[in-house]
Amino acid sequence: MVDENPFARLFNKSAPSVQLAVLEAGSRDMPIQVRITNVDPEATSYDCISYDRSQDYGTVDITVDNQPLSIAKPLEAALRSLRFAGWTRTVWADLLIGSSTEERSTQAAVMKNVVENADSTIVWLGPADEHSAAAFDIMQTMANRWHQARLHSGFPEVMSRATVEQMTDAFQYLLSKPVDDLQPSNQALWQTIEKTIDSSYFRSVHAIPDIVLAKKITVASGTSSMNWTDFKAASRAAPLIMAQQINMTLSPDFQKCFELIYSIEIAERRKRAGESIELLPMIQSSGDCNVNDPRDIVYSMLPIVTPSLRTQIAEPLPIVDYTKSTAEVFTEAARYIVHERQDLLLWWTARSPRGRKVRDLPSWVPDWSVPLPKRAVKVMPTMTNGMRVWWEHIVPKAKRITVDDSNALHVQAHALDRVVSVSPIFTDANCRRLCLTEWQALPSQPGEDLEARVQKMFRTLLLNQAGFGDTLRDIAQPKKEMWVSFQSVLAEERVMELLGCTEEQMMAQPELAQRARELPEAAILGPQTGRSQEFEALLRQNAIGRRFFRTESGKTGMTAVESLPDGAGPAEGEPQVPNFDAAMAEPMGSNMLSGFQKFLQQRDPRAAGILAQALSGSLPGQAAPGVRAGDLVVALVGGFQPYVLRPATEYDVTQTVEQSLQSDSKYSYVGDCYLHGVMDGEPFKTKGWFSTSWTTDVKLVDITIT
Repeated sequence: MVDENPFARLFNKSAPSVQLAVLEAGSRDMPIQVRITNVDPEATSYDCISYDRSQDYGTVDITVDNQPLSIAKPLEAALRSLRFAGWTRTVWADLLIGSSTEERSTQAAVMKNVVENADSTIVWLGPADEHSAAAFDIMQTMANRWHQARLHSGFPEVMSRATVEQMTDAFQYLLSKPVDDLQPSNQALWQTIEKTIDSSYFRSVHAIPDIVLAKKITVASGTSSMNWTDFKAASRAAPLIMAQQINMTLSPDFQKCFELIYSIEIAERRKRAGESIELLPMIQSSGDCNVNDPRDIVYSMLPIVTPSLRTQIAEPLPIVDYTKSTAEVFTEAARYIVHERQDLLLWWTARSPRGRKVRDLPSWVPDWSVPLPKRAVKVMPTMTNGMRVWWEHIVPKAKRITVDDSNALHVQAHALDRVVSVSPIFTDANCRRLCLTEWQALPSQPGEDLEARVQKMFRTLLLNQAGFGDTLRDIAQPKKEMWVSFQSVLAEERVMELLGCTEEQMMAQPELAQRARELPEAAILGPQTGRSQEFEALLRQNAIGRRFFRTESGKTGMTAVESLPDGAGPAEGEPQVPNFDAAMAEPMGSNMLSGFQKFLQQRDPRAAGILAQALSGSLPGQAAPGVRAGDLVVALVGGFQPYVLRPATEYDVTQTVEQSLQSDSKYSYVGDCYLHGVMDGEPFKTKGWFSTSWTTDVKLVDITIT
């Protein structure tokens, strides 16, 4: 009746109008015909179609307003399957409305209103196969079992808050259920189940806002469907059932899809609870997705973002504008995040500047198009981490973090140390030998006994982390006994160094083993060998891609991940000069390049200078060089870890670290780091007779990071 009364909306000048598609009735094989209509979404019944827009699947022609239009094949398949045979169906799908720069910008502005007011959102996973109907039935069974397991174990809605006992109890309950009704021998059926849960749809960056904004969600493949709540539950139960009861090997892609579905679930829960959905965590989620346009890492998240409740600082959200470059979009988003949050958490899951692809970014702005490698372990910035809370206790209160019109970051810093030595990058091939090399080069500090040296070395190499603690949010430290396994690595590598052989050669050539028993030093080291596996496993998990460094005061640390991820490619818009990290990481490569450099110095000093630039990573066109000698390690107000900065101008080497950190000077951001002995805020604590308190008087320097 509201639609029929002309006065109902006569004086509502702000009534929005959007374009929806009226899908004409037809049988499955008939050509698709669509009419575009302008309507008020709040007064119209329609459904949204959410499909995989992460890659180019090719196009198919349909008829829109009696004119041919090419649309993506997944959308065409969805329209064909969802069309009613006897009556029209009104739907919204983004690529039916236009794809030019102007149309995309306009479309983004109305997208939130359209999805929120739809009767339902259909998550289209793709066409069905002959096993899809049975696959959805089994997924429903797995969903029911997961719901029961949660009730049985008291498993919390927030998975990261689950204890080991709750997780074990839930998993045991799942595995106690009969497997016969799951058709375990039907491999083709289970491949369809795996393909359904591991759908490329969930790697599409647009899946996140489409699902979070929806009132009602149905997951569909062909004519089979189930509700979103049960689909999530099935995705929780499936990995365990598939691995333990069906004996399937799960791919890394399946694990990634599991994580993406969980990140969507977190945003959904926050929206239901009326909590803020901040831009930073959503960018971190979208950065793990597939995108055709890196600007969509930011722009696709704007419809679901709400202001932060942390600082109550009113900051206008960026506006979708596809005429801007990727660098402009990322910089604008970083400005918003820093101003709104008043901290530097945007660096936590971002790669260091060395791993960038996008050109023209300020050093402090993350390149969200290059996510962290999954094996990169990060120090969790929890409330108990001293580097997280020290600035809250200083007097007078620290200044606000700001970004000026030139996109320079203004923040307060406290000098911690200066880098004096940096190792090659740890790789799978050299990580054991680098442990020995850096141990041999580690100088003794006054008053430091051998046990303290060993503890400092092995804990630094492992970032003092050994996996999950009591819950998925807690990080456990390596056992004190880990030094035994670490010394075993050193002993084994030293024996092979004495023999001039590899482990494979020693195993294959009995005469080498005999020589080892005859060498006095090798014979002494022999009892320490054979126990290296535990340390080596954590070393490969935590250190690969990083570099070990030493500081002026004798501290040890590990850089951020500096090696490029697979397929990172050149910087946007130009070919990138390759770096020499891989060659320099191997003793033979390093010796050859050093010899060639000496040869060039005699024959062509200019060429030798260019080679020196290339080896250091500072040649124009190369990725930004990583940590190097002379860089400063600082604590920043709003920071969660120690950070490495590089002065914009040369400094006096006779100056102290504190003198090197000059007020109002300019620096470039090199990356975060692990610095042993400061990660719990030790430099900012004062020990008393009975307790430890925070130091309120901390020397801070105003600096600019460009």
